[in-house]
Amino acid sequence: MSGFIGARQVVSQFGLIWREFGPRCATRCIGAILQRRPTTFLDVAFDTAARSKIRRCETKDAPLPPSPTV
Repeated sequence: MSGFIGARQVVSQFGLIWREFGPRCATRCIGAILQRRPTTFLDVAFDTAARSKIRRCETKDAPLPPSPTV
């Protein structure tokens, strides 16, 4: 099983992508097609790059939790 889907599959299944994954995912799919960047649907659907950036920012700026008292 291959993780890649082509532009033809995205266009033909656009309604399903919109319904099941939402407009943000559908927009990212179209953006990936227009940019011609090599990616997989799961990377686009779950936007792993953006989520990792968010996690890094949250952990960098977040205060440390209070230490437990004994």
